[in-house]
Amino acid sequence: MHAPPLHRVPERVRDRDGNVRLDAPPLYVGLHRHRDGYPLHTHSFVEVAFVVSGAGNHVCDAVATPLRVGDVLVLEPGRAHGYSDCDDLTVLNCCFTEPFFDALLSSLRSEAAPRPGGGRLVHGRFAADDAAQLTAHIGEVLGLLSAQPASRPAILAEVVHLLAQLPSANPVVTAGRRAPARSVSIACARLIDASLDEPITLDQLAHELHITKYHLVRTFTADFGVPPLTYLAARRLDVAAYLVATTDRGIADIASAVGLTDANYFSRRFKQRFGLTPSAYRAAQVAGPILPRSGRRTASRAAEA
Repeated sequence: MHAPPLHRVPERVRDRDGNVRLDAPPLYVGLHRHRDGYPLHTHSFVEVAFVVSGAGNHVCDAVATPLRVGDVLVLEPGRAHGYSDCDDLTVLNCCFTEPFFDALLSSLRSEAAPRPGGGRLVHGRFAADDAAQLTAHIGEVLGLLSAQPASRPAILAEVVHLLAQLPSANPVVTAGRRAPARSVSIACARLIDASLDEPITLDQLAHELHITKYHLVRTFTADFGVPPLTYLAARRLDVAAYLVATTDRGIADIASAVGLTDANYFSRRFKQRFGLTPSAYRAAQVAGPILPRSGRRTASRAAEA
């Protein structure tokens, strides 16, 4: 299940999976289990994922890299990634808006700390002693996530401790890695994410970014793998699914919130993407978290159907 753009997170502290959203500062912390896999997806925020248990492959830039406990992934905005061949792979996801992530790293005063687009760390692996410290901090975060009520300052403090461990991770080098998304593509993704409830055209996006729409399509497609409007369609459905699963808002209200004013059309596209109607998806989510089945189309591909 995808989280919505962080600056648009609903005013709730805890979602139905028990994950905690810190709305101020802009941070999402959640534990996610991938029983089989998770399709390729992109996002406009920074994601740091710590492998807690299980095994599987991380798929990025058409390369599948085995994961094991003690690994960490640092993904800058615009980088498409997913998971495959998972055996109950469990990851602690810490997602940040880019300015907040940069501010945290600056406060740590670490020259070795990874930065979005800096090329310093995408997949890291900790030595045994460092992994033990990491495991202890992850255990603290998990304990705080399950506490009632959730303590935002305490969770943030432990997340900072986790980030402080990143410089000691050894990079896992894989072949075939392509360059990070260019700034114009990231700016376009952010513009889309901030305007999901509004009518958006390719001409408008190009005008806002001060480039031709043909150049925008070529650049964005090269970086994200799909054209801007296909990304828009996928993001609308992903954010809608998150709102369906974690709020009590009406289905028509959610459809309108992501720019789909025709409720029937919204329900058809939702079922096409997730295999369930919005109401059935909500009911199933109450019974247990829903993850896309291994082998399903990616959000981007589904949006093209």
